[in-house]
Amino acid sequence: MLGQHTAPALERILATNVASVAPAAPLTKIGTMGAPPALNVMRAPDGQATAALTGEWNLRAMQPVVRTLRTQLTSLAQAGDTHWDLNGITRMDHAAA
Repeated sequence: MLGQHTAPALERILATNVASVAPAAPLTKIGTMGAPPALNVMRAPDGQATAALTGEWNLRAMQPVVRTLRTQLTSLAQAGDTHWDLNGITRMDHAAA
């Protein structure tokens, strides 16, 4: 248990340290949606396909476009030699993984 003299000292330490910490990235509100999930396929001159995924790949964002995405992903999976670029994904949950 903290004594009477310890609590004010602890409060001063916390106030000093917390005030000097800046957030690493801006926070977003829970439930807000960013860019919808998108799949863009690019082909190199040698025919090599690269699939670039962008936006939010979570269940909520995918619901309106799930049929289109499923068709595109099935086609790419059947080709078998596609390179995947996941750098543009801003959010992903277990359903999209």
